[in-house]
Amino acid sequence: MSNNNQFTRRRLLKTAGGIALVSGISAPAILRAQTADVIKIGHLTPRTGFLGPLGEYAVMAADLAVEEINAAGGMMGRKVELLKEDSVNPQTASTKAERMIERDKVACIIGEISSASCLTIAQVASRNKILYINTGGNSDALRGKDCQRYMFHVESQNSMYVKSVGRSFLRDGLVKGKRWYSLTADYAFGHDLLKVAKRFMEGNGGNFAGDDLVPTDAADFSAYLLKIREAKPDIKRVGILWTYVIPAFPKEEIEPCFAELNSAARSLNLELHIVEVANSDQPQAALAEIDEWKPGGLLLTSFFSDQARSVVMQFAVDKGLPSIVDVDVWTRIAAPLYPLLFYGPINRELVQNAVTSVDKILRGSSPGDLPIQRPRRFELIVNLKTAKAIGLDLPPVIFAQADRVIE
Repeated sequence: MSNNNQFTRRRLLKTAGGIALVSGISAPAILRAQTADVIKIGHLTPRTGFLGPLGEYAVMAADLAVEEINAAGGMMGRKVELLKEDSVNPQTASTKAERMIERDKVACIIGEISSASCLTIAQVASRNKILYINTGGNSDALRGKDCQRYMFHVESQNSMYVKSVGRSFLRDGLVKGKRWYSLTADYAFGHDLLKVAKRFMEGNGGNFAGDDLVPTDAADFSAYLLKIREAKPDIKRVGILWTYVIPAFPKEEIEPCFAELNSAARSLNLELHIVEVANSDQPQAALAEIDEWKPGGLLLTSFFSDQARSVVMQFAVDKGLPSIVDVDVWTRIAAPLYPLLFYGPINRELVQNAVTSVDKILRGSSPGDLPIQRPRRFELIVNLKTAKAIGLDLPPVIFAQADRVIE
């Protein structure tokens, strides 16, 4: 395991014991919570609902932490027993925290993702003078007006994340005088995130063209995308590395492609910067031009050598650019990183159609009599490894529509 994993798994719970012993806050609670050789620790996190998938990872991390601690001799010479519950919502979280303290006699409570549930658990912990360690709630309010005496945090807050990302945007000239649009989740975390984001942007000369609080069970985002398009925010630039160039491809084929791209860009209020790559083995000059333009995303075409693909993808990852490619050959060649998304016709079906046409011609059919066959099916492939590399959390709707997800 890496050192980072060791810190997350091992020190998470040891921190609770250390704070309790040094501060004297929960030493009596630890004594009460032990039965013979066991110290009980409560773990509350959502395992159902829209935060359920994240909660399952939290449960796995807590289980691993307890396994490591017990394998190393336990805490204060005693084994740790982890009591796990689905917090579901703030009201249920409060009820289960009370039960863990009063019935199960836990030494402390850890966990949670929902900021609203963090607050209700912290209130229960404070009333009972039991340590609560928040491992996932990001709301600034939990560290400010809603801070509780017995609550501690191992997770950063919204303003930290906003300032970290915002300073990068400031450096690249993407804040002052620019119009932004915000989509945030409609619960405590999202409300707080929107507030601190507006404060940062407006304090640095930017402004919001609009914002929406999105219900946590939303699956269709088309209405929001229409609103974003109508609001015309500024951060909508796409760079294109174009390898379909003359003489390899005739002008008659290239010009309709450019027309379609520009038409789509106008309908979506996108700015395009198309850079033609004459030598598909050497994309460095084209990448330098793209970099000067500071796009928010990168559209790639397929005709690059294997080595050039690695150079292009390393550029996209280093710049934090989401990337999409038009032919799935990028996803079938061994490489450290692939584009974030592939969307296009299924290549093997195109080849099968071509083979069928050739067969008919060889059997005597006139090429002019054969119908033009359009692609019947299009495929969406999502690459989680690349999403992680650029620090991008994809919305669940993308996974719901994906035909294939590359882990």
